[in-house]
Amino acid sequence: MSLIWQNNHHTMKYDFRILTAEEQPAVLPLLGRCFPDYWEQLALRQNSFPFEEISFAALDGSTVIGHCGIIPYDIYCGNDIYSMAGIASVATAPEYRKLGIARKLCQMAADWAEKNGFVSLPLYTAHFHVYEVNSWHKLEVPPVLSIKTDSLPQTWRTGKELTANEKAEMIRLYDDSEIFDGKVLRKNSGTLHSWERIFAEPEFLFAKIPGTYAIKSGGVIVETAFAPETTPAQKREFFSTLETNGTVECYLPPTAENLNIITQMEHSVSAIDAMHGERPMVRDTGKVKFHCVNNIFFPVTDKF
Repeated sequence: MSLIWQNNHHTMKYDFRILTAEEQPAVLPLLGRCFPDYWEQLALRQNSFPFEEISFAALDGSTVIGHCGIIPYDIYCGNDIYSMAGIASVATAPEYRKLGIARKLCQMAADWAEKNGFVSLPLYTAHFHVYEVNSWHKLEVPPVLSIKTDSLPQTWRTGKELTANEKAEMIRLYDDSEIFDGKVLRKNSGTLHSWERIFAEPEFLFAKIPGTYAIKSGGVIVETAFAPETTPAQKREFFSTLETNGTVECYLPPTAENLNIITQMEHSVSAIDAMHGERPMVRDTGKVKFHCVNNIFFPVTDKF
């Protein structure tokens, strides 16, 4: 439904509503202005969003002046699967800022998510104060561990250099790997939380041998998985080959498998920032606060 909104300081006769898929490309010029490093080229190259996103927009006439997107995805937690409404692509045109437009759009997104069964609205940002006023709160993340190793390093490759069989095995290994609170149910293709996107991400490098793989981002190991028949000794050996300059920096979920490997190797806490200054923030829906009850790990591989 279209909304005409007024606040105590301004009468803003702007239209606030969810955009249809056909209208969504009209957001690209705004995102290109606000985030030129990423969205400017997309706005020039294509006429659609690069991933599934639900767009809440403010319009001045036919011009999109504000936007807040929701990226739906599912995670494991305990023995259940929960739907998350990831907040992304939040932008306001510079000449319309400080009017409360972004706050209104974020509230619209939160209301919609609650009505549609999403338990939480996570996001990643380095601008915490922007979202704290909208009831999001920052989550602390586990430290990066630095593990010393003397093994010869693996050869790292881009996703384009992996064979189709290697990619298929990685998908199987991930699906069969130990479940942790926050593990994303990835699709093979299409959405942001998909293997297609992971294999296409230029910042990701892959170490792949039969029965196991690892993903590295920004010099930090952010994901590993092993075949069920892999012995503890084989896991430690592969883990110790993921090194750079005699150490391996890793940001991994605290699963029993990962902890078992790490505790058997010399390690220490590292000051490396695996999320490059950003942190996850959450706003839970309903009376039961999901993140107060559950300690969710946010994988860098699935960061949006």
